[in-house]
Amino acid sequence: MIWSNGTLVEDRNARISPYDRGLTLADGVFETIRCAGSRPLWLLDHLERLRNGAAVLGIPLPLDAAAIETGIRELIAAADLAQSALRLTLTRGAMRRRGLWPEGEPIYPTLMATIAPLPPPASPLRVVVARTTRRNEHSPLSQIKSLNYGDNLIARREAAARGADDAILVNGLGRLACCSVGNLFVHAAGKWMTPPISDGVLPGLARARLIERLQAREASLDADGCVRITGRIKDLIIRGGENVAPKEIEDCLREHPSVADAYVYGIPDAFFGEAVAAAIRLKPDATMAAGDAMAWCEARIARFKVPRHVRFVAAFPMTASGKIQKYKLREEHEAMRTGSNSELSA
Repeated sequence: MIWSNGTLVEDRNARISPYDRGLTLADGVFETIRCAGSRPLWLLDHLERLRNGAAVLGIPLPLDAAAIETGIRELIAAADLAQSALRLTLTRGAMRRRGLWPEGEPIYPTLMATIAPLPPPASPLRVVVARTTRRNEHSPLSQIKSLNYGDNLIARREAAARGADDAILVNGLGRLACCSVGNLFVHAAGKWMTPPISDGVLPGLARARLIERLQAREASLDADGCVRITGRIKDLIIRGGENVAPKEIEDCLREHPSVADAYVYGIPDAFFGEAVAAAIRLKPDATMAAGDAMAWCEARIARFKVPRHVRFVAAFPMTASGKIQKYKLREEHEAMRTGSNSELSA
């Protein structure tokens, strides 16, 4: 059985148009959801990431989250598997007119789900660093579950040719990013490390949970074993035991077309110990609300890194040599929070 645009159908009766842009251009996104019995794990997080990825490509969802969840649960019940993997795929749908971007063509998205038994746990793998392709850390596609897996396939094919099970992709700077289908965590000197999102890493759901469980540190990793910490150690924000490097968030905010500059810092929080805060300077004549900044980050970085306290400034406190004084940003923030300044949002 498969679930297609709201309906359960037998595999043999399933149909997809040969003009579907998911087939012709890999124009779509997907999620792979592990299911334990009748329970899809992390379902709401998967649906949120699917929605965010679809927004990056400009693909509307044909059904709301409740209808999608109902369909997923119906498919799981029909399959009746103890452990399974469910694949949810969204494409832009069929377009009759040729061309990369046919103006004015109506969009009829295709949304379907398939399910299969969960493969057995993998034994230790032999990996190599891919030489034939690289991960583009500047592409928005590196931040979403795009159907475009060409580089991953090339890397996996290279791994097989070299007698390995998988390949690690490096980015344009030669830094390790990810495996062809998985996250990369390195254990060295008694500590776990993983590449940061800014190195072209997908902000994965399992990745975020592993970082918390392992107390892993985000650090740029070179293929020769060198480690580069993202940002300054003293600027690290410890939120609920998680290490948050401000530089990744600052880089994310600076990519917004309305943002001239941004700095991120930690402020005291009764529950998490520290909370992530951001001060943003807008470009001339640009407008932006705190919620806009949060939504921009939520679509691009792990949720626990999203600044929940945002304020807008005309200038930043700097030293005579031009270095940011983050301690003054914290002091200003606390003063504004105490005074309930209207520019401060949480």
